[in-house]
Amino acid sequence: MTRKQNFEVISNYVGKLDLEILVPDSSSFFTVAVVFDNKQKRDRIRAELKNKRIACPIHWDTSWMKRTHNLSELTLSIPCDQRIGSEEIYWLKKAMREVIDCA
Repeated sequence: MTRKQNFEVISNYVGKLDLEILVPDSSSFFTVAVVFDNKQKRDRIRAELKNKRIACPIHWDTSWMKRTHNLSELTLSIPCDQRIGSEEIYWLKKAMREVIDCA
């Protein structure tokens, strides 16, 4: 699958989980940026996905700045590049459902 196809599949699924996503205005679909209500929920879901061997980086880390924008504290990037095939997408969706249902 292509990055764009993976992005569409994951972002559509995330939308069904009642989460907000940031949609890029370019063709750079490497991750689905999911925005959570609070940092604690984002961190809890990230830790649970890590336990399932899904690495979700936090982009735009602004912790080093005196004044931060809370977007970086609420956003988690879900990988969706072209290396991820149909089976991995299915597994990722299943893991996200399990983790978010428990959050």
